[in-house]
Amino acid sequence: MKKEILASSLALALFILPTGVTAAQSHHVQASPSLLFEKYATTDEFSIFATGDLLVDSGDQYVRLKGYDSYDFDFTEEDGNTLRIGYVSKNAPTSVRLYYYPDYENNPNKRVEVATYNATKQNKFTFTKTVASPEYGHYEIFVYSGNGDGGEEYNLRVRGM
Repeated sequence: MKKEILASSLALALFILPTGVTAAQSHHVQASPSLLFEKYATTDEFSIFATGDLLVDSGDQYVRLKGYDSYDFDFTEEDGNTLRIGYVSKNAPTSVRLYYYPDYENNPNKRVEVATYNATKQNKFTFTKTVASPEYGHYEIFVYSGNGDGGEEYNLRVRGM
């Protein structure tokens, strides 16, 4: 009888322990903020992007050697009626362009440029921009290298509000 209880307890412990560890690790990864946002964004900018559902969160990245990175997302009524774009770079000029696809399912090659923002020395390579009343649908946002070669460190976040 003691062996059965011991075996059952051991099996239960082995089942519960990995599940608990995985959940804790997963939660920790999701909750950890970007180091660039912590270090370079102002308190107001960081608080806007620190919580809530983000449509895009690049994490800390480096622009690829091809000279740009891109992120797709869908903006729906559930996301609000405003897009907020937050960008932080570490002393590197870059350009961020937002495109809207009016009919992505039938014509995925037709896009409309919605906005272009530049991270420069004048804005300390950081900006927060609002796109008021954007169309609902499919979007793509690009981060272009300032020198065309890539390698700039950055973090990009997009949130519906």
